[in-house]
Amino acid sequence: MATEIDAQPNANTPDKRSLTCVKRCICLRRRWLFLVGVRLSLGVVLMWSSIQHMKNPYYFLVSVLKYQIVSDEFAQIAATCLLTLEVIIAIFLLIGAVPRITFGICSSLFLVFALVQASALARGLQINCGCFGPVHSQEITALSLIFVVTLSLMAGLALLAATPSPVNSS
Repeated sequence: MATEIDAQPNANTPDKRSLTCVKRCICLRRRWLFLVGVRLSLGVVLMWSSIQHMKNPYYFLVSVLKYQIVSDEFAQIAATCLLTLEVIIAIFLLIGAVPRITFGICSSLFLVFALVQASALARGLQINCGCFGPVHSQEITALSLIFVVTLSLMAGLALLAATPSPVNSS
């Protein structure tokens, strides 16, 4: 025979709703840590690259030309636009401004870099990537391509993680 006392929940026993709340808090904390880690990592990579390009803009322009994708006339515009975009995205990543838009643009930018490197590999060009200035750039290889694709995927996953999920009303 159950008594009335047995039917009432014990104050020390968490109910289903509070356990769900705790699980959601843990999940949100992990998501936040992931987003901050990816945001800062990508921001540092882009800022480092931007600083190297600003220190030696001629090297960066020559790097753009070596890919043989844009004309000599358009290369300076392309290099300036890329550098400006890298700086803006790096700053936005480092300060955490408009994360979904920033992650989306960042993922797209790294995807373009990957496509350009893949194109150079497919055409047999033996050139440096130009990613981190004259001192730190390496020849384009499958490994450098994997690195850039990984950065694009990181930004893409962060975009997905930063997108709010629909609230379950049940």
